[in-house]
Amino acid sequence: MTTGGVLGIIAGDRFLVQRYDHSRTDGGRVVLGTVAGGLMGAGVATLFNTDNPSPHFVLGLAAAGGLAGTIITEHYLDPASDAGPPRFRVTFNPASIALLAARSPGNHSLLNVRF
Repeated sequence: MTTGGVLGIIAGDRFLVQRYDHSRTDGGRVVLGTVAGGLMGAGVATLFNTDNPSPHFVLGLAAAGGLAGTIITEHYLDPASDAGPPRFRVTFNPASIALLAARSPGNHSLLNVRF
């Protein structure tokens, strides 16, 4: 589950954040479109089996509806393309190895990830 969340964050950064310049209003509309799509997906799932709907089926269609809502909202918003440099950067700090080997107190980061 954690892996899926991390992959979702990286995919969202690559496909939504870096490619387009969203305003605050555009971001709110994308959130509303995602929530509306998720509710529509859950509603369709309960229409199939009204007596005892399976939670896996309901949540699966809610997730698919949320993704569809995001895609459709992005299509109709048509935001401007991003003109900035890539925002994802990983840097390696080799001095941290020496500090860790010397057992010096403090926090020593070996990798820095910046979005």
